[in-house]
Amino acid sequence: MSWKTHAARLADRVTHQGSRWCAAIADTPRHFVPSWWTWSDDRWELSNRPGDERWLETIYQDRTLVTRVGALHADQAAPGDHPEGWPTSSSTLPGLLLQMYRHARIGDGHTILDVGTGSGYGTALLCNRVGDDRVTSVDVDPYLTAAAGDRLAKTGLKPRLATVDATGPLPDGFDRIVATVSVRPIPASWLEALRVGGRFATTIIDTSLILTGRKTQEGGAVGQIERDWAMFMRTRDGEDYPPGLADLMETARTADGDTVDRARFPILDLLQTWDVRSMLEITVPGIEHHYSEEPGSRTALMVHEDGSWARAVSTHGPPMVHQGGPRRLWDLLDEVRLLAPARSTSPVRCRCTRDPRGGDSSPAWSVEGHNHLRAACGVHYRTAGPVTARPSWVLCASPCRSIRCLIA
Repeated sequence: MSWKTHAARLADRVTHQGSRWCAAIADTPRHFVPSWWTWSDDRWELSNRPGDERWLETIYQDRTLVTRVGALHADQAAPGDHPEGWPTSSSTLPGLLLQMYRHARIGDGHTILDVGTGSGYGTALLCNRVGDDRVTSVDVDPYLTAAAGDRLAKTGLKPRLATVDATGPLPDGFDRIVATVSVRPIPASWLEALRVGGRFATTIIDTSLILTGRKTQEGGAVGQIERDWAMFMRTRDGEDYPPGLADLMETARTADGDTVDRARFPILDLLQTWDVRSMLEITVPGIEHHYSEEPGSRTALMVHEDGSWARAVSTHGPPMVHQGGPRRLWDLLDEVRLLAPARSTSPVRCRCTRDPRGGDSSPAWSVEGHNHLRAACGVHYRTAGPVTARPSWVLCASPCRSIRCLIA
């Protein structure tokens, strides 16, 4: 079976015949990703069987292929290698790429900055959609940009590729910026790289929040948190992420707490519970998590660079929680879980007030959002265009995973 057949089936799964992206998926090879890492039996295993039919079937599934763990790329690994650490690059699942492209509102004729080249597959999709002369892709890893350039050239595509830190100076003159890495806050260079009216789509580090924005005439941005969710690896400026808080994590694993109490709620695996973790990250940025489960017990650890830590262990009955350091991390988690409505995952609230400078005929509104969220985004939001509703106040609710202004 040819790769074209697999690609056509993938296109059927992640889009529809009327979609502008259907042909791009069907015509873009994904099998130029020769190797990737698979998590199996508590370690990373190398997957590398080029030409095998099952290999092709795996590649053309709607799944993420982890191509780099720590500083070791699967292309450069030897049989028997088992790297340790967190994934640092991947070929993102195609359905998620399309999700981000839809939020970026990519259209015919747009020039695009693709932040996070990775394997080059997403770059190839963009090239097949708008033309390779309109696509620039950047990554911090010189091997990734070089390998992606070779792979793309073999398929007849020659976008502009650059090895740069996406949070620093960038090329400019783009209509769209779409990122498959997460940032915090939005880099100022992104607004400099966008044309007026240009749009960006990204995610906030360690959250599932998708943030979109449009560049204003004044050089700022208007935007919102979308009614959707996604998670990506964070940006990095070196071969690997900085070392974590391993020593403090060991303290959390073994030490007696300054306070010891029964937990209010059952233990969650926050690495999998995106919604609660997102709201906790907005409130208390930078918490590292570890979760383990054994027959009859569950353990969750939380540590922060300020020296705070928490350990919750559940065997029979409510979990027992040990906490130490300047802050009570588990108590802060409980507050987040208490704030979240029964059918909403976001305790974030914001309100909009009228800006007198907008005038009566065309009032402008400034969003006074959750302070932590505004700090995370690094963007001051304003509603765009005339507001035709009552010029008194605007009620903002926070339905599932989003902040959406509802004009009263």
